[in-house]
Amino acid sequence: MDAISYQSRTLRISRPMTWTIAALVAIAATALVWWVGQHVNVIADPLTVPDGSFMRVVRSNLDVVVRKDGELQSVKYIDLISGVEGMNTIRSVVPEGTFVKKGDVVAEIDSSEIKRKVQAALLDVKKAENDFTAAKQQRNIQESKNTADLEAANVELRLAKIDLKSYNEGEYPQKLAEAQRTLEMAKITLRKQEQNLAQTRNLLDRGYVTSTDMEKAQLDRVTAQNDFEKKTTELRVLTDYTHEKEEADKQNKVA
Repeated sequence: MDAISYQSRTLRISRPMTWTIAALVAIAATALVWWVGQHVNVIADPLTVPDGSFMRVVRSNLDVVVRKDGELQSVKYIDLISGVEGMNTIRSVVPEGTFVKKGDVVAEIDSSEIKRKVQAALLDVKKAENDFTAAKQQRNIQESKNTADLEAANVELRLAKIDLKSYNEGEYPQKLAEAQRTLEMAKITLRKQEQNLAQTRNLLDRGYVTSTDMEKAQLDRVTAQNDFEKKTTELRVLTDYTHEKEEADKQNKVA
């Protein structure tokens, strides 16, 4: 066991002081012998001496105490170092000179600040765990949404492809054929009205029809001409503008 000393002290004794101590020891020994000779009666047969008339001499230690101011230094000492970072406050420590052994508590450090830091660290860990759980849930939700959006996009793409094919192979050819048919009908009507106008003019010259009939024939011819021009414009708009716009819009949906 080692003695814990919190202040190193060293006792330094000079050679003259050593001789002085030796002289004092010799004087003390002489005085002791004289005192024993004065107070102890040595007899040949101690069994014949009455009680109280003598003292028994026994072997013992002679303690010589010399008082001297100075410092003592431990032969063996151990530095106690706290492994806790930061400033540490000592709450209690064993008294100086106490003998201790391995495993004994020699000092107690104030743990309130450490407990506060530990509690704060635990709260940070808990917050990080909650944030991680929330982020994981949010990721799962986003993945589900992305999957649903992807499926919807695939469906929309298939429908767009079907719509484009239906337009190119069905809707547009049908519209084109209808526009061409109506234009051809307007052309036929215009030709008939021109023939009717020529016949009416011939009959008017011969006196078989009135001027009113002539005016009607002229009006019918103008109406037929306007209708022909309208159908011609509609066909040109369909082929040059409407078709290109609708086809580009539908192709953009499948891109």
